[in-house]
Parts: sequence; structure tokens; C-alpha cells
Amino acid sequence: MKMFKRCMAIAAAFVIGFTMLPVGAQAAAVTKRVGSISSGSMSFKEDVTHDGKKDKVAIYTSLTDDMITKFIVQVNGKTTLTVKNLDESYYMNVRYIKTSKSKEFVQIYTTGASDYVSHNCLYRYDKSSGKMKKVVDLTKAYNGMLSVTDVVGAKKNKITVSAYVQPQTTAGLNLTLTYKYKKGKMKLASKTATSVESAVAGFTSDDNYGSYFAQNKYVCCRTLKFKTKAAGSKVAFKATKNSVVKLKKIKYKNKKLYGQFSQKGKKGWILLYSKKMPSYYEEGEGYFYGVLSRMAG
Repeated sequence: MKMFKRCMAIAAAFVIGFTMLPVGAQAAAVTKRVGSISSGSMSFKEDVTHDGKKDKVAIYTSLTDDMITKFIVQVNGKTTLTVKNLDESYYMNVRYIKTSKSKEFVQIYTTGASDYVSHNCLYRYDKSSGKMKKVVDLTKAYNGMLSVTDVVGAKKNKITVSAYVQPQTTAGLNLTLTYKYKKGKMKLASKTATSVESAVAGFTSDDNYGSYFAQNKYVCCRTLKFKTKAAGSKVAFKATKNSVVKLKKIKYKNKKLYGQFSQKGKKGWILLYSKKMPSYYEEGEGYFYGVLSRMAG
């Protein structure tokens, strides 16, 4: 798991925090960064109390050894949230999210060494208590295997996030996941990623596998068995050494990560990551060629 965290930091450093974009064609939907600080305080004005009027939201930080260890959120002058004992947080970023069904959220995430995301939660104002309630901890996506790098969409009662993961079998992958808000909580709509693509096509290497990764394709370095179901036993097809398969889906199941691949019209699943697997494979010893030289970290 430590290998995952070190590697996910690299992708997060380039992506997280810079998106300020309206979502889709629906004018009511918004996801935008409203501030970023390393000390002191910040404020913004948006509707967070669900009455259609802009509220003043202020966030105050406390530091220890130049790291943010605590923050307080005030809405219209009243304290609505206090978070203590933050882990290695040098910067705080804040994003305002409003879905097309007028569900308002505030995302607060902090980054530490190598820009690893140490705190990444969505909060929503609760009228009955007058407090900001945590609706999801995005650092726990897929049991902490993923680094959620951005909120890229908001529609109806759902949000879409982009994420990065680095299985030792494929090297880096970019995913999108959909979360659904219901009864005060934001949960994954499906444990199968909405989309997946290789993140390493642009990595410089002396081999010729970059063009394959650019197409989500992988060259097998040994015969592989792909099953009809994730964690299943029935074989859907076998891919021989030096043959090419294409990655179609990623699924999280029982604290393991599976990938669905296709070849000549057939589709099947194979285990991509579990805690019992080695942290990396030497070239030619894993599933696919060209992976080791593209492992980050």
C-alpha cells in the first residue's frame, strides 16, 4: 500500500486543484476552486445553506512546524466545522460544488510531502444542526488504493471524480468514478470505474510499447488466463505470450483490483492488484512488457 501512496502523489501533483469549470450544459451545476492557502485564513461567498442566497464561508488554519494541523470553518460568522490532527498538510485547497439538483458541497483537501493528498473530504451544511457534515472521505476510495485527483462533474445527485492508481501489473491508470448522494452520504454508484485509460503512454522509454499504452493495449509477456467474472474461476479466454490485449474496465472487489481485457471479440477479467502480490515485477516477469520502466516512484 505504501508503494501506491508514493506513486499516486506524482499524478496528484500535476492535476489536483487547478480545475475551474462549469459542468455540462446545465447552468445550475458548478464545480470550481474557490481558494488555496498554506497558512492563515481564506473566505468565499457561495450558497452553502441551501436557501439560494450567497453565504460567507471563512476557513481558519492552525500550524505546527509549518504544517496545517487544524482548521475551522465558519458560515456567516458561526463555527460549523472543526477538524484537528491533520496528517502532514502543507497546503489546503477548497472547491465549491453545486449539482444540477441544487445540492451544494464544499470540498476541502490538503497536500503534504510530494503533494500527496492527506485529507480530501466533501462537506454539506446540515440545516437542523447548523453544522457542516462530512458526506464522503475521498482518500478511502477503493480502500485507499486510489488517489482522487479532481471533481470533474456534477449532475442531479451525483458527482464524477477523476482518480489515479498504479497496479504493479499495468503501471499507472487514470480512472473516473461516479458518486451518488443519498440520505446525507456520498457513496460510489458502482465499484466498476466509469472509464479507464493508461496514464503512461507519454513516459519516455527505449522500448516500443508506448504506442500500445496510448491505445489502452498491453503486450503479454507470458500466457495469461482471463476469467468470465472478476474473482471468478471460469476461463473466458487465454492470451498467449507476445499477444495483445486491450484494457476495458477496472473493478474493485474484496479489497482487490481487477481489470477487464478484450482480445478478438472476447472479454475477461484478471487480478491486477492485491496486498499479497509483489510491489513490482522485473521486466518480463509480470503480466505485460514495458511496465517496470513506467512505474513511478
